[in-house]
Amino acid sequence: MYKILATLLFLLHGTGLHAEPGWRFARTHLLASEPGLQHWGDDVLRIEITDGPNRGTNVQPPTVKYRILEVLREGRLRRNDSSEKLTAVWLDEPAGGENYQAHQRNQTLDEWESSPVESPPKGTRALVLTQRVEHQFLQPNQFFPDTQANRAIAIAHATAEPLLSRLMMPMFWCVLGLPSLALLLLWRMPRSALLFAAAAWPVFSIYASQIPSSAMFRVDLIVLYPALLLSLLVALLAGLKLARRLAASQ
Repeated sequence: MYKILATLLFLLHGTGLHAEPGWRFARTHLLASEPGLQHWGDDVLRIEITDGPNRGTNVQPPTVKYRILEVLREGRLRRNDSSEKLTAVWLDEPAGGENYQAHQRNQTLDEWESSPVESPPKGTRALVLTQRVEHQFLQPNQFFPDTQANRAIAIAHATAEPLLSRLMMPMFWCVLGLPSLALLLLWRMPRSALLFAAAAWPVFSIYASQIPSSAMFRVDLIVLYPALLLSLLVALLAGLKLARRLAASQ
């Protein structure tokens, strides 16, 4: 009997699964297909909650403090933080009043706003898929138990960044630079200009395939779309120029 109790206590403490009433992990199994693992701009962290549980409502969610135990992946958005104690807002799902109807059809907005929200209890250890920016939010769909199985999945998929992901910036500059280079070559070397202008499109296709579907604001397209339009114009002019040369030679 004592061995069974000791084993249960060890599992509850070692995995971060705490048997406290009122709060539990919304999802217990981390999947390799999680957006936070697929998006290389996100941090993948092992953390421990250092206060709480704190209580609030959907309209005034509680804050939670935590410390970083291990950084499994440092995302592209970094923050210089000498201490490892961070504060975030704990958002229960859905994360915003404008989305409540899609998830809570049986509630009015007032009922949803007044619904209680409780942050994870102190001592909870978790794997977090997030971005360490100044205004942080933690949500159940990016918060998983720090179990051995989840940790193995996180390490396997968070540390081996694919080659195409590492080539994102070179591809971005290629899409910008190839049409400009084609424009410079247009009058003297129209055949090369046509090739460079056409090459911008497959590079852009590969680049775009690496952008997560959840990305809402594509600032990069402000400069990429004009570059692609220029490539079409250069390709058209180069094609006309080559056609005239061919007609003149016959």
